[in-house]
Amino acid sequence: MKEYKNYIFDLYGTLIDINCDERSSSLWRLLADQYGVYGCCWKKKEMRDRFFEMDREERILLSRKNGSSHPEIKLERVFARMLLEAPAYTESSVEIAGRTVEAWRKINADYPEEVLKLLSESDWMVATANLFRVKSRMYMKLFPHTMSTLKRLRKTGHGVYLLSNAQRIFTMPEIEQLELQNCFDRMYISSDAEIMKPDGAFMMKLLQEEQLDPEASVMVGNELRSDAGVAMGCGMNSIILNTAGRSKKELKKEREKLMKDEKYSSAPVPVIIWSGDIEEILPSDEKEKEGKKKEEGK
Repeated sequence: MKEYKNYIFDLYGTLIDINCDERSSSLWRLLADQYGVYGCCWKKKEMRDRFFEMDREERILLSRKNGSSHPEIKLERVFARMLLEAPAYTESSVEIAGRTVEAWRKINADYPEEVLKLLSESDWMVATANLFRVKSRMYMKLFPHTMSTLKRLRKTGHGVYLLSNAQRIFTMPEIEQLELQNCFDRMYISSDAEIMKPDGAFMMKLLQEEQLDPEASVMVGNELRSDAGVAMGCGMNSIILNTAGRSKKELKKEREKLMKDEKYSSAPVPVIIWSGDIEEILPSDEKEKEGKKKEEGK
């Protein structure tokens, strides 16, 4: 594989194998009970539907604000709105950040943005958002050779960066659980930037802040439209790992369709690693060294 000075990685589906079901009945039953402790009366189906409606509303508002067709919200705002916009309430003395929900609702009438900000930054929010994530998560693990490949790249002097469409509030705990936090020179998470892949501005933010040469850098991901697209929009090379085991015919067809997009027509063609094995991105000489070490260890 061609060697690059800098490697920029996607997270979920590329480094971390994860499966979440955010529409499961048990998840929303638990969340309805959790909010009920604070006096918010939600039925599980109504709560689920309203959650996703609020998510869409927040994205539309943010898109109008920053002009991106791929805005990324902070999901904390949705969890906070669920407290403030429940269909009904009961009396509760349980407090969040020193106030009951009733008190927060009264302040919210005059200072909505300030209230959303304070609730979003509370310890309650960290606990609730991660409860949502843990309950919706069916499994989470590193793909084979992820850790060894990242460590090998850093050890040999390459720049290693993360560019992920994710929510910092529960993504950082997952990164730390899997001990990936020290594998990158720097991590860029979409909820911080308020834009997400394939918006080229997300990649440009990383390239400019880290002062990286696009021609000496490569994006490694698992989705052609999102990961290859964000690289191609900046004239960069990209490598797609077929971690989902899709057919060659299907992926080739998707790649051809992407290349026909006028804004990508002059961009480098994405390289696809059919096996999905991240170790195959290593420069050829590094792969040979790794292979010899494995043989000697037998």
